Amino acid sequence: MKTFAELPYARPDFQAAGKELAAMAEKLKNAGSYEEMKDIFFKKQEMERELDTMETICSIRADMD
Repeated sequence: MKTFAELPYARPDFQAAGKELAAMAEKLKNAGSYEEMKDIFFKKQEMERELDTMETICSIRADMD
């Protein structure tokens, strides 16, 4: 297990994330099956989890300063 100091922080590219989310929403509208919708949903969740993690790391490090 890593210590907090070892956790990497990379500033998210919010414009790219917004475009990717918009593309996922469009794919979701055009999905032809439940499996396709489920895959898109899980990819969206993974992306949001990564963004949330970076936000949390940033917030904690800002509070520590």
